[in-house]
Amino acid sequence: MNDKIGWITGFLLCVMLLDAASSLGGDEQVRENGIAPADFGENATSLWSPTLEWTLKNDSCEGNPFDLVAKATFTHESGKETRVSEMFYAGENNWNFRFTATRTGRWTFTTQANGKDGTTDAPDLHGREGTITVQPKRGARGFLTHEGQTWCWQGSGRPFVPQLVMIGGSSDTDPRQYRDAAFVDRLI
Repeated sequence: MNDKIGWITGFLLCVMLLDAASSLGGDEQVRENGIAPADFGENATSLWSPTLEWTLKNDSCEGNPFDLVAKATFTHESGKETRVSEMFYAGENNWNFRFTATRTGRWTFTTQANGKDGTTDAPDLHGREGTITVQPKRGARGFLTHEGQTWCWQGSGRPFVPQLVMIGGSSDTDPRQYRDAAFVDRLI
């Protein structure tokens, strides 16, 4: 009797495990090309840093991987800013793309590699989606840019004085040329 109970219990456990295993991922949506979408989910960062990076595997690439063109489009919730970042080949059939936040709030992104808009048809890299929540970061400096004739940090308006500006004239060094943007502007 105990052998029958042990066998039946073992059988039922196997059936339950097989049922549980078959239901894993069973609710995944499958795209037209038969590939389940890779959802990058919710991501978080702060303004200007750190830069986020994602990796996608593409085992179907034939030929020179550096010729493949795939993009990621990032759109801010306000609709006022959209940025496109091309993916780059990172070796071993991996393609990466990056994002640096230039505005706080919620961003969404999707990848494109469907043979349209200058991209290569690469189903493994196409249609991946995610969101990014960007928080403010106190004292963060943006990218180097210009306002009129002055170099400054984007987003802060703080002046930037290039340290390698060659100023003609005497060989004496005036310390103001390292800290005073207006002084350098007058000399250049």
